[in-house]
Amino acid sequence: DLQGLRKVFDDLTLQKTDLEIQIESLTEELAFLKKAHEEDIANLRGQLGKTVNVEVDAAPGHDLATIMNEMRQKYELMAQKNLQEAKEQFEKRIEDLQVVVRVSTDEIKTNEAQVTELR
Repeated sequence: DLQGLRKVFDDLTLQKTDLEIQIESLTEELAFLKKAHEEDIANLRGQLGKTVNVEVDAAPGHDLATIMNEMRQKYELMAQKNLQEAKEQFEKRIEDLQVVVRVSTDEIKTNEAQVTELR
């Protein structure tokens, strides 16, 4: 019985380690996504900063500055939305993994108590 419980205990320890590695991996992935997002925003802002003025004798057209500002605002909103969705997805994964870790920890404690009781 003790050997069987030790095997269960070892399996739970391996599962706990695996879950901790997954949490670390997801944390690194979130950091990478944040960095990539910041680079994209910096790139888009750099492109918006390079404007060219051209005067043409033609019928009055649309105000390009206003259109560009609207587009920039839309892209910034989309970027914020995507970041928020990524954060929510990451937090949900973390919560799920924490639940699994808690359950595994409880099982380990129960098994340890059973081992102690059997001793």
